[in-house]
Amino acid sequence: MRKESITQAELKELLDYDPETGIFTWKVCRGGKQIGRVAGYMHNSGYRYTEIDHQHYALHRLAWLYVHGKYPNDSLEIDHINGVRDDNRIVNLRLATRAQQMQNKAVYSNSTTKLPGITFHKASGKYAARLNVNGKQIWLGLFDTVEAAWEARQKAKAEHHGFAPEDRGALLEDATPPPLPDRAKYKAEPTGVTGVHHVPHRNAYRARMRAGKKLINLGYFDTIAEAEAAFLKAKAERGADRG
Repeated sequence: MRKESITQAELKELLDYDPETGIFTWKVCRGGKQIGRVAGYMHNSGYRYTEIDHQHYALHRLAWLYVHGKYPNDSLEIDHINGVRDDNRIVNLRLATRAQQMQNKAVYSNSTTKLPGITFHKASGKYAARLNVNGKQIWLGLFDTVEAAWEARQKAKAEHHGFAPEDRGALLEDATPPPLPDRAKYKAEPTGVTGVHHVPHRNAYRARMRAGKKLINLGYFDTIAEAEAAFLKAKAERGADRG
């Protein structure tokens, strides 16, 4: 539980707040602070804070107190609509539950693609899409391109995230597809068609069949259909030879 003790009346005696810019300025000289000086400092969390009587206050919460006269109750948080944590304009602040806040998360700086919920799946060389719904991760599948994964996640988000149906701070054109690691480059992946695998480093489909204990490579093809046809032809010929 937060230990905020300052009241709206006390706050207005000390600070001015411009709701159109979100900026606080000092109205009094105290603790080396000059009248008219911008209040606050940037915390490593990205939020701006200020110190009053040896207590540190988040400026977005003071903005809410300044305008509405009270803090949100303990079950609610103040959400920055555009995801910019030091943008304390009152139009950019709204109340949200913790679950709603999670719908409006910005992109993690260490994301492999710079897109929320989209990660590079090294083993397959594809892109995995996930969505967090009520604290649970929903698996949306593996996709050949980052665009296809993003489209699937956006569709699911619009369906499940009523509070924030669009991702903020995430643009498809800013996505960073990572290079294929060597292990993924040469690891063939199943296609669901018997005898046919996709080979990432060739961007082609390989057809092969088993003859006894040996695997016979039937070649590489541009499409699954061509590879499947080669497999079926070889299988039929092998059956005829046995007959």
